[in-house]
Amino acid sequence: MEKEIIEKLIKLNLTDKEIAVYLALLEHGNSTAAEISRYSLLNRTTVYDNLKLLLKKGLAYNFIKKDVKYFTAATPEKLLDIIDKDLQKKQQVKNDLLNILPTLNTLYQTKVAKTKIQIADSGAGLKELYLNMYRSGKYPEEGLEFASWHIFQEVVPKDLRIELQNLRLKNKIWVRQVVVENNYTKKWDDPDAAQKRLKKIRLIPDNWHCNYWANYEIFGDKMIILNLDEKLVQGIMIENHALVSLTKIMFEALWEKASQYGKCSDLKKPQGKPAKPYPQF
Repeated sequence: MEKEIIEKLIKLNLTDKEIAVYLALLEHGNSTAAEISRYSLLNRTTVYDNLKLLLKKGLAYNFIKKDVKYFTAATPEKLLDIIDKDLQKKQQVKNDLLNILPTLNTLYQTKVAKTKIQIADSGAGLKELYLNMYRSGKYPEEGLEFASWHIFQEVVPKDLRIELQNLRLKNKIWVRQVVVENNYTKKWDDPDAAQKRLKKIRLIPDNWHCNYWANYEIFGDKMIILNLDEKLVQGIMIENHALVSLTKIMFEALWEKASQYGKCSDLKKPQGKPAKPYPQF
């Protein structure tokens, strides 16, 4: 089977060394270059050269943990993008790839008991995180999100916000949002507009001191946390059934509590100061 996989991956214009590194990442998960060298039986210089090629093609990612650089494979479905966008091969090549995807996914999921983490700090990387999350869900399924809209709108570039929203709408994914109430969110107290955006929204009062510079969204067994620091918008995707299930329970508790608070029109002026200063609208 491994020989068959290699033969079909070569049709995607991947070299034998790129394939060796990619398969090592799929099977072993987050790894250093030294570990990949050991798994693939390639010297470290060759590993680095081919990791650069895989990173450029979007088939691998890297992140820093305790001053050590780790590499991880993108989902095997990412290989389809090579056909659709770069090679424009005939349907036969795509069929060949679809035939081996189950085997590749088995390799990718061999470490399923462990937590999988993927980090992105660019627009393209964040889009890939959400694509990865939405692909993994079982339809129809809803997303759950805890959002600080006023900070999100200020920090995340408009084109990226629109692209992420269109990605969700294209997949017809409804989302329930718990949103911090303030003068900005009052402008969005429009059930019809929320309906068009496939959203169900509940508010929590500003004086709960929940103004924080992060968002999280859950879909399936994956959760994306956005660090909304104005200097670096960073996304972290966590895949772990137990952790995500616990976060869903916490969200449902907050969702119920938010339902007792009322509409924007019923809100009193927030008291106290937010946990961190944020832009005024």
